This record gives sequence, structure tokens and C-alpha cells, in this order.
Amino acid sequence: MSRYLATLLGAAASCLLAIASINCIVDINGVYHPAERSRWAADYVAALRASTGGLVFIPYERPVKLALLRSTDADCYVTGSSQQMQLTLDNFAPAHASCRSLVNITESAATFEDLLTQIGELADHPGLRRLYVGVAPWMLRRGADARWTEERMALQHACTRLGLDASRYRLALTDRLKLLHNAINSDYLWRNLQSLPDRKALIVAAAQAEDADRVMLPDGSFWYSRLYLLAHAPRQQSEGDGSYKIAQPYVSAAVLEELGTALTVLTRRGVQVVFLLAPYHPSVMGCRQPQVCEAMTAVTVAVRELASRIGAQVLGSYDPALSDLSWRDFYDDMHISADALGRTSWPSALTP
Repeated sequence: MSRYLATLLGAAASCLLAIASINCIVDINGVYHPAERSRWAADYVAALRASTGGLVFIPYERPVKLALLRSTDADCYVTGSSQQMQLTLDNFAPAHASCRSLVNITESAATFEDLLTQIGELADHPGLRRLYVGVAPWMLRRGADARWTEERMALQHACTRLGLDASRYRLALTDRLKLLHNAINSDYLWRNLQSLPDRKALIVAAAQAEDADRVMLPDGSFWYSRLYLLAHAPRQQSEGDGSYKIAQPYVSAAVLEELGTALTVLTRRGVQVVFLLAPYHPSVMGCRQPQVCEAMTAVTVAVRELASRIGAQVLGSYDPALSDLSWRDFYDDMHISADALGRTSWPSALTP
């Protein structure tokens, strides 16, 4: 019996070792090989900037946007979450009137930590004149999403550049345990096995993949396919209630202080900081989930106060009525359709 148990344990250990080896060696997300991930992202961005119609979206979103930021020196950038992901110089009226060029460095579910990383990188961009900062109702607290850890080292470097404490973003014991768990993750194994044939094949021109749901354009903005939008047709009563990632504390005083310190590095250089509050679907404003409206109110007040303190502007509102939008202009509870962006008004919201 003991020999059978030893054999069984040995087989199980061998399987786990094989899974961990593949996950650590192939490592499609670059979890264990960040330098290789950065090189891959740089290759993607080089192909992206040389393309005419953009490239099919790939999983390396944060490394790609960081590589795009590093390889450009536009006078204007827009950061934030997927709510700002379709903004371009042509459909975003405030930038069209004030900028020669606009690079979109927004990221899905962007958090405070993602924003700090990008501000630190932008601090040394000599051509930067204006930064549009999309602020979602979850962005003024720590740890709203774990994806910022993909660029942990870049965040630590950014904190040092901005005069902030970088030690809080070092790997903790729980982070190391997560890395260990990820190494023996069967889902990650499957993704790695799927990527084995040829990673470079992931760099696909949009024209060669007409069925792609999402395409990244050379300016970093996103384009969604006709089929994707048909599957997300406007509804008078949105299925979502706007509560995505919203949690207490809605506003962290420490986060607000650090964000102010970081952005002041830019404003002292003469960079105009403009906060953006992107509208939500009208049905969200009915406050089916009370915490949604509570968070929107708290974040709006905090952004206005911070803007007043550092000499920034505030444009837009979570309330779509103030931007002349109806339910027909949204494809879900928190995203404006591309067609509606060009006619969206972004009222000044510096004061209540």
C-alpha cells in the first residue's frame, strides 16, 4: 500500500512539475519573463505604428500600451479605462480643438496603480502639453484590479520618479503564492499550449481578420467589429447596473494625495491636466444599486477638489443627460457607442 501511495504521489508530482515547467517556459502573459514580454510588446507596437488599419487586439494590453507610450512623443495623451478606449483626435472634440496629435493609452479596468505607472513614464516626455485622465468610479482606491501587477517594476520606477513610496508595490508573500499557484494553473497551461505554434502569428493586420472583435488602431484607440456591436445593441434598460468594480472606500484620502503629488510633477512643467468623467447608461442613474450613485457622487466631488488644488480641468459627467446622450448612444451600461462619441458634449464640471 505504501509503495502504491508513493507511486501515486510521484506521478502527481511529475504532472504538476510538467505543468509548471510549460507555464514558466512558454509564459504567454510574461508573468515569469517580463523582459521577453516587453520585447514582444515593442514588436507589436512597431507593427502597429507601421500599419494603416491597425492590428488585431492581443492579450498583452498593458505592456503594449506602455510600449506605445514609450515609443511616441505626442503633445496629447488620453489615459483611463475602456470607457475612453475609443477616443481619437477626430471624435473627441476637446482634443480636436487643442491638440496636434492624440495617443490613446487607456487600458481595460485601469486602476490608480495603472495611472501612476503611466504618469511616471510621461513625466519625461518633452513634447507633452496636455493629459486627459479618465476617472472611473473605482479608480480612487487601491487594488481595484490586479492587472496592474503585469508592470510592477515599471510602477516602482514611476513612484521613484514621482517622489512616491515605491516599497508598497514590491512583491509580498501573498503575491509570491499567487505566482506559485499560477504556475500550476490548468487554464494558464491551456492558453500556453494554444500559443505554441507561433507567437508572431498574433501580430495580425486588421484587414486580414475581418471577424476580429477588437482592433487596436495606430493611435492606440480601439475599434469594435460590426458583429460585436450587433451583439451589444442599445437597450432602453441596460442589463448592467453600473456596479462594475465599485466598492468601498469610494475615495481613499491617501490615493487622492498620491495622485495629486504625481500630477503636480506634470503641471509644474506646464502640462495641462484634464480629468474626464465618462457618462453611464441612463438606466444606471436610476440607482438600482445605491452604492453606484454614492460612488459617482463621492468620486466627482473628490476629482473637482483635486482639480481645483492642482490647477486642472474637469470635463464631462457620469450623468449622460449632461452630455446630451440617450440610451440609444450606449452599447452597455458604461460604454458610449463609437457613433455617439463624435457628438458627445463634454461640459465643464469643475464646480458643482
